Amino acid sequence: MTPGDCFKHLWERAERELGPPAKRAVVYHVKPAMAFDEEGLCKRDNDLPKIVLYRRDRTPPSAQDPDLLTQPVQDACILAHEFGHFLSDPTDRLHPVYERARAGQPLTPEEKGHIVAEEEKAWNLGRAALADLGCNEWGEFERLRDRGLRTYREGLAKVPEK
Repeated sequence: MTPGDCFKHLWERAERELGPPAKRAVVYHVKPAMAFDEEGLCKRDNDLPKIVLYRRDRTPPSAQDPDLLTQPVQDACILAHEFGHFLSDPTDRLHPVYERARAGQPLTPEEKGHIVAEEEKAWNLGRAALADLGCNEWGEFERLRDRGLRTYREGLAKVPEK
């Protein structure tokens, strides 16, 4: 099974675990200009966790339901990674460090290391979540993971050090 085959079930799991049923926890947004080329984001919204999957030009017809037609494999991989952030850091304790990095503000080498470690952990937890749903084809997942980790390492190298 590919990640795309598991996408709807992972979306449903994330919705259940992230917040109350009346509040959508996973949504699509048009991708803003960002310092790091991120495909998604796990953040707090009115003190509730939320996962945003970015699209370059426009959102799918329903921004609050999984798009099973356009790019389900990529979306599943990114959702798994962002869900991994929630599993790793449900209180979003690293959010201020990420925000400073995105703004190009100086970080200590330790803070940069925390970001890379969190990114790696989120990818590992996301992979485990997909595996729990029966995913066993990892080519696209590994490609996106490797690109995401490389993007963070390269971006953090440009962030000034304290």
